[in-house]
Amino acid sequence: MSNWQDKVGEIGTKVTDAVEQQKQRIAQSQEASAMQKQIQTLFDKKAMLYFNIGQQVYEFVRKGNVIPDEISIPGEELREIDVNIFNLQGRLNALETANQSTLLCTNEDCREPIQADDKFCGTCGRKQEKPTVGPQVQCIQCEQNIPEHAKFCNICGTGQKAVKNYAL
Repeated sequence: MSNWQDKVGEIGTKVTDAVEQQKQRIAQSQEASAMQKQIQTLFDKKAMLYFNIGQQVYEFVRKGNVIPDEISIPGEELREIDVNIFNLQGRLNALETANQSTLLCTNEDCREPIQADDKFCGTCGRKQEKPTVGPQVQCIQCEQNIPEHAKFCNICGTGQKAVKNYAL
């Protein structure tokens, strides 16, 4: 009789675990959806700022006036929106990657599914190495971390001037 009860208990545990996993997936999906809405809102706000700039330029051109150098361009606001979009997209990508428990083998000839914590591919035996992030520096404009060798910021697009430190 206890064997039957043990099996029912095991099944109950498995069902409970499956329900918990589904709850986590739903919560992650809701979080991802909220991030996507935030990103879309930021893109809409950015588009409206660009529209307003274009409208100002159009009015100057239409009237035959010279476009003044001091036309109101909300540079800081645009930069802030770009940084927020970049950060949200990074969090969204991290969330989506965390949801995927299987990855593909790094061997171009194999590309078989592997688990995220596998050290070697079960099909071809190749060692699976985690991608490493090289040295980073701060962007001179938006102050976000970018690769040290980058010529332009991948967030705000600002060109990075080479600054050399001379030893005295």
